[in-house]
Amino acid sequence: MKKIRDLSVLSINSEQYLVISCDSSGGIGNKLYDVVQIDPEIMGYYTAHVALVEFLAFGIEPIGLVDGLAVELEPTGKKIISGLNKACLEAGTKVITGSTEENIPVVQTGVGVTAFGICLKLELEKKYTKKGIIYIWCRPFVGNEVLENRDMVMTINDVKTLRSLPYVQEIIPIGSKGIKYDLEKEFDFKKINLNKSIDIDLEKSSGPATCAIVLVEEDFCDIFEKDMDNKYYKIGQYNRN
Repeated sequence: MKKIRDLSVLSINSEQYLVISCDSSGGIGNKLYDVVQIDPEIMGYYTAHVALVEFLAFGIEPIGLVDGLAVELEPTGKKIISGLNKACLEAGTKVITGSTEENIPVVQTGVGVTAFGICLKLELEKKYTKKGIIYIWCRPFVGNEVLENRDMVMTINDVKTLRSLPYVQEIIPIGSKGIKYDLEKEFDFKKINLNKSIDIDLEKSSGPATCAIVLVEEDFCDIFEKDMDNKYYKIGQYNRN
C-alpha cells in the first residue's frame, strides 16, 4: 500500500491499482452536542463529497462507497445515507454497504466514509505538473460558512468539468490544512511566482474540499477564463523546467 496524494493505492496486478479514499465527520449534525448544527443529510453529502472528489480529480471513476455511521439508523442514519446517496449519484457511483450504532444512545454525530475503485497504474502515476498558471477554483470555507456560501463551494460536477478540459494539468482538492500546505507539498514552492495581491486566504481550512488548486497550461488561460464562470482566482505562475 502506498499514498498518491490523498489516495491510498494497492497493487492488484501488473497493470492495475485498487484505489481508496476516505473522510470522516464529527460533531456536525443536529444532535444535542454537535458543535455545528445542520441537517444530517447535508453533512452526509459533504462527507461523501470529500472522498469522491479525490477520485474525480484524477479522472478515476469510483466503484462504490462504504459508510460507518456512529449514530442510530432511525432517524439520523437514514438522513445521512440520503445525503451520501445524493453525492454518489452525482459522482456516478453508489453506496454499497454500511453500519449504524444500535446499542448505545448517541448524543453527538460521527460518520466515516470510504470510496474505492480500480485504475490503471500508468494513468495514476503520470507526472502532470509542468509550467502553467495556478488558479484556485472556488473558495475555502469551513463549518457554517459552507452553507452560507453554497454558490462559491466546489461541486462534484465542477471537478468532472475541470478534469474534462485537456489543458488542465492538475486538480488538487484542498482540505483542512489549507491551500498553502498543498502548494508546498505538490509543487516546488520556490518556483511559484505568487501574485502580489491575492484576495484569498491561503492558510484557511477548506473544510469538506470546498475549493481546489487548478494548474492550467499558460497558452490556454484565456480560453479557460472565457469558458468557465467567475469561480476562479488566478494566484500565480509555476515555472518548473
